Amino acid sequence: MKISSEIQACEHPLPSPVVSRDVKLYAMPDFSYHAEIPSLGLDFRHCRTPFSTNAMHMETDECELTVYTEAGKCLIVEDTVYITPGIAVFTFRPGELHCGLHLPNNLHERYVVQIRPEKFRLLPGGDALLRCFFDREKGEHNMIVLPHEDERAMMKALDSVFLYADSTLLEREALMTAAFVRVLSLCCRYYMEGSPESHPTGMSGVLSGILRDMENTRSAPRTVPAYAAAAGISVSTMERLFRSVMQTTPIQYLRLRRLECAREYLHSGMSVTSACYAAGFSDYSHFIADFRRQYGITPAVYRRMCGGGGDKETYFRP
Repeated sequence: MKISSEIQACEHPLPSPVVSRDVKLYAMPDFSYHAEIPSLGLDFRHCRTPFSTNAMHMETDECELTVYTEAGKCLIVEDTVYITPGIAVFTFRPGELHCGLHLPNNLHERYVVQIRPEKFRLLPGGDALLRCFFDREKGEHNMIVLPHEDERAMMKALDSVFLYADSTLLEREALMTAAFVRVLSLCCRYYMEGSPESHPTGMSGVLSGILRDMENTRSAPRTVPAYAAAAGISVSTMERLFRSVMQTTPIQYLRLRRLECAREYLHSGMSVTSACYAAGFSDYSHFIADFRRQYGITPAVYRRMCGGGGDKETYFRP
C-alpha cells in the first residue's frame, strides 16, 4: 500500500536555533539535544557522542525510529545483522530486540524518536504510518534507505523539530508534528515500495545469541570459551565473527560492555564500589584504572558530574 498523500514540510520561516537544552554540553562536536510534544507523548533526541551503550534493547512499550548518519554501522535486530550504507532509518516496534554496536573511540550521531503505538491515531494518516513498524516479521525490513533528495528532505524535517522546539511560536507543536509526519511518510513510502539497499546481510543468529547471553549474564560474566561453547562454536570462530562484524574481539567487547554497565549504574546514583561489582568486575583497582583509561576520568568524578543520580545526560570525550 502506498500513501496517497503526504503532509508537506511547513513553509513557515524557521526561527534561529537557540541552544537552551536540559543537558550539560562539553566541547563540540559532542552534543545532545532533546525535544518533546507532551500531548502526543513524542520524544525526540539528536545526539553526537563519543560513546553509546551497546546494550540489547527490548523492554519497551514504545515504537522507536532511529536515524544513523554513519556508513558501516552494525546493528543487530533479533537474529538479523544490518550494515548501514550511509544515512539509514531503522524502525523498532515494542519488544523488538535490537543492539547498535558502537566503536568506543568514534563519534556516533543519531536521531531517536519514540512514541507509543496508540498515539499514532492522533496523527494524520496514523494507521498507515504504523505499517513500517508492524507490517513485517520481527527482525525483518528494519532498515530503510531513502533516495538522496528524500534523504535530504527527511534530515531537514528532523532538524526543524529542534528549531521549532526552541521557538516561542504558539503553533510550534503543530509544526513539530507536521515535520515528524513528513519523516514517517517518507519512510513508509520506501518501506512499502522496497529498497534494494535495505536488505539485511543474511548472517545467522549466532552473534545475536552470544550477545544476548552476554547481556543476560553481565552481573556474573563467564569466560569467552564458555560463551563459545554455549553457542556451539569454537573460540576461534567466535573471534573471527566478532572481528568481521564488530571490529573488536570478544574480550574487548566484554570489557567495554562492563564499563558501560558501570557507567549506567554510576549515573543512576550507585556507589563506585557497588557499580564495580554489579557490572561484573572482580578487582576494584583494575576497575578504576580501566574506567579512567576508557573515559578519561575516574568513576568517582563521573558520578559527581552526574549529580550522584541526576537526570542530566553528561558526555565527555574519552
